[in-house]
Amino acid sequence: MEIRPKSLRIAISAALFATACGHGSPAKRTASTATALPSESPAPEPDSSRNKLSSSNQTIVLIQASQEIPGIIKSAALDSLEEPLRALAALYAATGGSDCDGENCALTTALKLGKQGSTAHKALIQNYFPTDTVAKLALAQDCYLRPSGASSFTDYAALSFGIQQDTVTVDYKLLHFNQGKTSWKQGPDKYIFHAGTFSRLNRTD
Repeated sequence: MEIRPKSLRIAISAALFATACGHGSPAKRTASTATALPSESPAPEPDSSRNKLSSSNQTIVLIQASQEIPGIIKSAALDSLEEPLRALAALYAATGGSDCDGENCALTTALKLGKQGSTAHKALIQNYFPTDTVAKLALAQDCYLRPSGASSFTDYAALSFGIQQDTVTVDYKLLHFNQGKTSWKQGPDKYIFHAGTFSRLNRTD
């Protein structure tokens, strides 16, 4: 049965969830390209004297789970992130897809960092994760992620931060689609923020 373009997004989302439950396999979909890109926001140098997060003791939903994949980008929550948490979101935007089209990914765009792997995107990650091995790998690849709907790609179904003083727990569910097969990677990952940078406590490989 031919799928009309206007219903393609709903069809692929339904197929992906069915596959995750052991039924069917997803078809390719075409990611929408943003018609206008926001200007890149500069990534300031972190204050090395600061070792506490002001947004403590709360949970922030960045991507809300929905009936479609990727989940719903919560722009208001992203706009209100303090700089270190924005950097953490930028790292996850560099390691997992969000309706990417080859140049742009929805999460990176919503963070007002411009195109995927822009100077602002990479500088923000470098400033707050100077020794992190995953960050170094993402930066070496210019934060590139394959387009959603390609033969192999990733997309976040959900992403949130739980902040307790200087410890951040990252909960997420990330779809991996590869040659017609789906798998899932899930958190939680944990980081501690100290002296202006993040250090990993544990992370799902």
